Amino acid sequence: MNSAARQLSSSLEPDQPYWPHDSSREPVYTIGKVLDVLCAEFPSLNAPKLRMLEKFGIVMPARMANGYRGYSQADLERLRYALRIQRDSFLPLENIGENLAILDRGGEPPAVEPVARVVASHGVLEELPPTSRLTVRQLMDYTGVGAEDLDAMVKAKLISPDLSGRFPYPAIHVVAAVTQLQAAGIGLRNLRPARSAANSALDLIEAATFSGRHKSNAAAKERARAQAYDLAKGLSTLVEALISQGVEEIT
Repeated sequence: MNSAARQLSSSLEPDQPYWPHDSSREPVYTIGKVLDVLCAEFPSLNAPKLRMLEKFGIVMPARMANGYRGYSQADLERLRYALRIQRDSFLPLENIGENLAILDRGGEPPAVEPVARVVASHGVLEELPPTSRLTVRQLMDYTGVGAEDLDAMVKAKLISPDLSGRFPYPAIHVVAAVTQLQAAGIGLRNLRPARSAANSALDLIEAATFSGRHKSNAAAKERARAQAYDLAKGLSTLVEALISQGVEEIT
């Protein structure tokens, strides 16, 4: 971008504190370039989500003379900060924006712990393997949610224990997301469409991988498994993009 094309957004004054304070605020990245830089670490990031993050004060890109947004190195660092916390700790975007506002003022925001960490018997924090199966007690410890609330989520068919009463690793993410939505006033009954949509996506994945999953060849089964996860990621990205697109239209 040449300097003649640049025009700072009115939402951010040149002398306004903007964390990280030692990073350039020169708008040298287009939306496409931002996605090129960050999507390797955050595959679900897309243009609608970038615009949504802007509404929460995560970034305040410059508005160029041609009408497009221009992002700085400081914006990229803020995006990394926000997306990592959202991915690892499920902190609401509103709270992440508040943390960044504290950093803007030179303060220190409250520490945020990843939810997928456990305390081993010797008292040292350890990463939780994605293949873990969790007891009810473990799921309570890792999410901070009580047994009664977990039971309600089971009855709503949002999480499902296996025959031994253990939950798969993704249950941590489900419980955290449901808890966040409940805090925003959305009840379990209102989440039934999300469960139905997930079931429809699973039906699609099951049909697409049927042949590979039913072959006796171990390599074919492994390919089918990998395909299933790829399809799940693609469908998740699609749904997130469609919702972000809808939010953009209604707001």
